[in-house]
Amino acid sequence: MCTVLPPVHIINLLLVTLSAIGHFQPILHILYYLVDDRYNNAVVTMMGKKQPIAEVARLQKRGDFNGLDLRLEEVFGEIPQVPDPFFSYRASSISETMERDFEPVKRRLLREKNTFEAPTSIIEDFQFDWLVDLAAELKISWFPLYSWGPSFATSVIELPNLISKGLTPANPQKLNATISLPGLSLGRVRDMTGEIFEYSDYFALHFENMK
Repeated sequence: MCTVLPPVHIINLLLVTLSAIGHFQPILHILYYLVDDRYNNAVVTMMGKKQPIAEVARLQKRGDFNGLDLRLEEVFGEIPQVPDPFFSYRASSISETMERDFEPVKRRLLREKNTFEAPTSIIEDFQFDWLVDLAAELKISWFPLYSWGPSFATSVIELPNLISKGLTPANPQKLNATISLPGLSLGRVRDMTGEIFEYSDYFALHFENMK
C-alpha cells in the first residue's frame, strides 16, 4: 500500500504591506518574482489593507500568479489622516494603529507556531519594526523592506556621519559641498532631501536596522 505524503513547504512566507503605492509596489515585485518553478512548494500569505489586497486579488484572478500558492488576508483598517507637514507624527501614528490592528493576527500566529502552516519568514514594510519581536518569538527570519530610493536610504544610513561633518542644508557654508561618503559622493549637500534632517530623530529609530 502506497502512502501519500503531504507536500513539503520549503518556504512559508508572510508579506505585510502598507497601501501607499511606493510601499506596495516592492511587495508586488516580490510576488511576481516568486512565480517560478523554483518556488512551487512555497506558500505566500500577503496581509494588508483592503485596497492592496483587492488589487492583488484582481491580478491573481487574471492569472498573474498562476503556480504560486498565494493567500490574501485583509487585516488593517483605516489609516489615521494626519497633515503632511507632521511627517514623523503621521508615520508613527500609522505604525501604531496598524500594530493594534495586527494584534489578533499575532496571537493567532503564536498559537499556530508549531503547525504545518506556520510562517518560516516575514518580509515587511520598514515602518512595521514591531514585527521583529513576533519573528523572534516564532524563531523565524525577519526582513524589513526599505522602499526608498538608493540615495535617500544611503543618506539615512549615513545620517550620524552627515550631521557630525556639518553636511546638512541648515549649514549654509556647506550647501555646495560634495558629500564625502560612499554612495553619495556624486551629490551636493543642497541635493539631499530636507526631511532626513528635519525628522532625524524619527529616522534614527530605523538606523540600526538598516546597517
